[in-house]
This record gives sequence, C-alpha cells and structure tokens, in this order.
Amino acid sequence: MAGGKWSGIVNPYPSQIPKAPGRPSVVTVPAADTAGLGVAAEGNANGAEKPLRFSSYTRDVRFVDLFNTGFATVGWRATVSAPWVRLSADAGTFTDQTRVRVEIDWDSVPEGVQEATVAFTGAGGEVSVPVKVVNDGERGRRRARGYVEANGYVCVDAAHYDGRRAGGGAEWQRVRGLGRRAGAMLASPSTADPFTRQLAERAPQLWYRIRFVTAGTFPVTVFRLPSLDERGARRVAVALDGQEPVTLAGQAIATGNRGDAWARNVEEGVEKLVAALTVDAPGEHVLRVFMVDPAIAVDQIVVDTGGLQASYLAPPESYHPVFNRHAAQVRWLPEGE
Repeated sequence: MAGGKWSGIVNPYPSQIPKAPGRPSVVTVPAADTAGLGVAAEGNANGAEKPLRFSSYTRDVRFVDLFNTGFATVGWRATVSAPWVRLSADAGTFTDQTRVRVEIDWDSVPEGVQEATVAFTGAGGEVSVPVKVVNDGERGRRRARGYVEANGYVCVDAAHYDGRRAGGGAEWQRVRGLGRRAGAMLASPSTADPFTRQLAERAPQLWYRIRFVTAGTFPVTVFRLPSLDERGARRVAVALDGQEPVTLAGQAIATGNRGDAWARNVEEGVEKLVAALTVDAPGEHVLRVFMVDPAIAVDQIVVDTGGLQASYLAPPESYHPVFNRHAAQVRWLPEGE
C-alpha cells in the first residue's frame, strides 16, 4: 500500500492470535472510466435520511460530503429550496471527494420551525438533503436564563453551574484543568462521610437551569472521571426540579478483565452513568446534582431529548447566556462575499 509506506508499521503475526498461513495477496484494481455521485450528510453514515438540524441558539454550521463512487471526475451542482439556506459552494468538480458547508441566514429566516432541502446533482444522479430549522429569534436568545435544548439534546459542562450549595462539611469544588473542557466538579473533601438519606435537604448540590422545548422521559448521562475506591462504587444523584433524586453508581474496582466496564472506562477516560428524567412540560426547569460519595468528579451532563447523535465524547456545550453565549461554530462566508 502507498508504495510500501506502511511496511513494518503493523506486525501481521501478533503472538496472541492465530497466525495466518501467509501474507494476503494484493490485487490492483484498474481505474475505470466511470463516475458516480455519493452523498453523506452530517449525522448520517451514508445518504441523507437524517436532516441537517439548525437552532437559532447554537447557530450551527453543518456539512455535506460529496464523494465519487467511480474514478472519473465528477461535475456537481447544488440548489436550495429557500433563500435563507447558504452554501460554501454551489457547483464544482472533484475526483475523490469534497465537502460543502451549510449555514442559515438568521437575519432572513422566518421564526418558528422551517424546513427546506438542498439538492445535489452530478454524474447523472440527484440526492436531496433535508434541512430543519428552529428559530426562536433574537428575543428568545435574550430571554434565556440558562441552558437551552436545541437539536434534540442538552449538554452541560458541570463546571458551568448556575448555583451550588455546601452541606455536612462537604462541597462541590471546581478543579481547573481536570476533564476535557471547562474543568470538572469534585466532591470534596475526600474524607467526607457519604450522604445516603435526605439528599435534597442535606447533601451538597449543584443546579443548572435548563429550558426544555419538549416534554417526556429522557435519558440523562453523567460523565464522571474514573477513580479507584475500596468501597466498590462512587455514587452521585440527579433530580429534576423537586422530583426524588435518583442515585447512580459506577464501577470503581479494577477487575483485570479487558472486556468489562472498568476496562472500557479506562480506554474512554470517562464513565457514563445513565438515569431517566421526566420533563412534565416544556419550559424552564432546574437539574440538580447531589453528592453521595466524596471524591467523585463530574465532567459533563447530557440529556438526550431525541436528537443526540452517537459520538465518542459529549457533544458541544449547549447555549447559555453567560457560559456559552457564542455557541455557534466558526462562521464562514462563500468566496467573494
């Protein structure tokens, strides 16, 4: 491959797996004078079944990858069904692949839920990519007091809390440089006694204002940083508004088995503790996180309201008027503008 570039990089005969009878044969496929247009919209492994989703809070920039299913050069063109959908390019040629970025003109898109399409044509084929926009307007952004659900999820950096309370000689302490983004919240001190009853009244807590636009029962995932503990678990509890706290317990004992939860947590550098939260009605709510055991560190909290895409890490932090007011990705303009 690649003129021997990777020779010697990987040993094809490691000692712990059955050995192959010989090196596999390599066959060169001659390039044929054909071309085909393939389309993979962001959020899809291939095709465009899931729409590109945009929110006026996060001001997203999405992408569509065009790729060649043949070998000859592909000429392509894109058209939009609404003038407020903007593309980084609307025509061109490529041999292997190219990426087109999609953005919304928020000054001209109507408020409310809007739908549009981007149609790509080339090599005798056409693929339409659906676009869904939720626009609450600039006044909606200014009215927000906490995190705002957008694109089917809410992601909170634990260090960006709207309030906290100590109790029982313990507290949640922010540790800068710990975790993946803004720092992590650590239940301190490590010698504190666990809180096992009356959490709402006695335990140290963090709270986060969240404005939900949908109602229902949703999974909430607490990303905690793995740590060893002779008691066999590090526990934390979560609750929405005045609901009864739900205690989550992670695995904190190393078993030596590569296939168990501990090994997976080590590889990912995080343990994902999952519970269910019930949002009775859209609007502003308060998510509370309670200390149960000391020395547990919380990095991110994610609520999946139906649109969370599979990913290795937590998604980008949701819009917050103080901590993440500029939630938009890097903006761009097509050439010449």
